[in-house]
Amino acid sequence: MSDATTATVDQETAGRPLHVAVVGSGPAGFYAAQALLNHPALHAHVDMLERLPTPYGLVRGGVAPDHQKIKRVTGVYQRIATHPRFRLFANVSVGQAVQPSELRQIYDTVIYAVGNEASRRMGVPGESLWACTPASVFVGWYNAHPDYAAAVFNLKATKRVAVIGNGNVAIDVARVLALTENELQQTDVADYAFEQLRTSAVEEIYVIGRRGPLQAAFTPQELRELMTLEAGQPIVAPTELELGDSADKQYQSASEQARRVYEILKEIAFTPHQPGKRKIHLLFRRSPTRVHGDENDWVSSLTLRLNRLQIDDSGYVRAEGTTEFEELEVDLVIPAIGYAGQPISGLPFDEQRGVIRNLDGRIVDEAEQPTGEYVVGWARSGPKGLIGAHKAASGQVVELLVDDFKNLPASTIDSNALPNLLTKRAVPFVTFEDWQILDEAEVHRARIRSGECPRIKVADVDQMLGMMGKTPTES
Repeated sequence: MSDATTATVDQETAGRPLHVAVVGSGPAGFYAAQALLNHPALHAHVDMLERLPTPYGLVRGGVAPDHQKIKRVTGVYQRIATHPRFRLFANVSVGQAVQPSELRQIYDTVIYAVGNEASRRMGVPGESLWACTPASVFVGWYNAHPDYAAAVFNLKATKRVAVIGNGNVAIDVARVLALTENELQQTDVADYAFEQLRTSAVEEIYVIGRRGPLQAAFTPQELRELMTLEAGQPIVAPTELELGDSADKQYQSASEQARRVYEILKEIAFTPHQPGKRKIHLLFRRSPTRVHGDENDWVSSLTLRLNRLQIDDSGYVRAEGTTEFEELEVDLVIPAIGYAGQPISGLPFDEQRGVIRNLDGRIVDEAEQPTGEYVVGWARSGPKGLIGAHKAASGQVVELLVDDFKNLPASTIDSNALPNLLTKRAVPFVTFEDWQILDEAEVHRARIRSGECPRIKVADVDQMLGMMGKTPTES
């Protein structure tokens, strides 16, 4: 290959920078930006676009408010955001303010890191009743996510809650419902949610999984946190831990983490009940079949089908419904059975998997031909993997990008194209410096709450923009 005929992405051999747009400012997006900016074979310029006026995605809007140690990862993202070849364009919705087709013209390539924002549905009668609310809404509500801040919950009149699902989100929801005012004061829970939660009438919480205790998807750490609550106690009936005829096969096929969870569940089962504490019942081998409502269409009870477990030759355990049913009186149902992606106009989408259509991170059309764009994070794989796993996964996709862009023509990229376009369309985009103004204000607001509250988040977009000196667009 001759340098006289071919430019490369190596700055020293060609002086040709690679201009990349990263859509989405959550962990996967920031780790992709980091891999681009630090890659030895690249001289990359990264523009990150974010739909909301605030960065950090799931870390800000999804991580439980009492998990402040996890949220410290934003310090890493802040260092990435202050790199001289990085720019943030928040409050910019791709598909509305700017189209994917326009980004293709403005940049050499685009990486989508838009996550999974929609909730999977149970698909049972009564799911649309008041007080049957997906976990994405409840989590967004207590985390001051602008999309969900207006959700309505009446925890002062709620005594019994059913959380459907056996993952970390289900455990987060149960734990947050059990926190005391003292525990809440040390979190960044939304101010309106703080008032509801601290005066909550909730007495019992049921976390319901369709398979058995060895198939629970939550981590040992999440489970142990339930054992340290000031006024909440996890409860497991010994019969819930019975594995049936396939006990040996289930245990052999289970992961080390699943076995550790099972041992902790056994520890919980033999812990004496403490009177006066909120009870967090962990139930297994049950599937909801109907949500019942009262005369006002509010949730009144839940019908559960009891399941038996079947294990195949590969070790996968499947839940099969029996003819036995239970009725559980509850006031609130929160399905936490997973998230799904939402289509973006102009991008190929896999409806069945709920992800942007891709092969190993390369976006492909219906004929499986690469479009020259990329996808990382849950928008690529579906909702699996913790925050730390995104670093390696995003890095792998960046390596594919580097391999695809070994040769580049002479640059025709205008670094002012995006800000000029947004300005022309009167889109009040937010820079990282703008965000730091709001960041400081939210930390300052925490002084009005006693305890060790790290910040009180602003949930209203117009208020955010006003605090940053931006004029909201008229809707």
